[in-house]
Amino acid sequence: MARLLGLSKVPVFAEEGDAKITSEFGEIINDYPVEGQTGRHTALDLVRCTDGKTSETATITSMADGIIIAQRKWVKGFSSAKATAGNCVYIKHRNGMVSKYFHLEYGSMPEWICDGAEVKKNDVLGYMGATGYAFGVHLHFQVEDENGVCVDPEPYLLGIKSFDPEPPSPTAIYRLALKREFSSYDEAIKALNGLNDIGISTELLIRQK
Repeated sequence: MARLLGLSKVPVFAEEGDAKITSEFGEIINDYPVEGQTGRHTALDLVRCTDGKTSETATITSMADGIIIAQRKWVKGFSSAKATAGNCVYIKHRNGMVSKYFHLEYGSMPEWICDGAEVKKNDVLGYMGATGYAFGVHLHFQVEDENGVCVDPEPYLLGIKSFDPEPPSPTAIYRLALKREFSSYDEAIKALNGLNDIGISTELLIRQK
């Protein structure tokens, strides 16, 4: 049964409003695109929802900065054999993970989208559509780890997990700083400038050195 994601704004939609999940991650799919086979859903299927009502219009945006590693723009409608993802964009992020956006509307993807193009968070990728193996307008949002294994996208949509690289811990930076060789106090202050922004005292580092 479809359920709401529970957000006032969903990060993959430019517009305000929640999203209704019409197909869950890991859900068994009997009408799998490969004839005679069944499979589990590798993503979340989403439609935009405002005031409890679903909408067939949504502007799809990138979840985070990255590089486009694959894309397709030429699919005009339903496809049960080739190009089952329809018009789509695959983005590799700085932490090595990949986000995928399927079934985008034909003609809605900007000209700049091409393999190797840089993407910024919230860049418009196209409009929600029903190209490829899709029986209605929706976004198939898929997330893969560094090894290409599909993982649950929901924690990323909710902000529990991030596509940004994990920042180094204060302890790791402190230990790295202690290994530095400085010819003068002023040089040390200059080199370590900014460490206090993450709660490390520059003066403490110098004294420890």
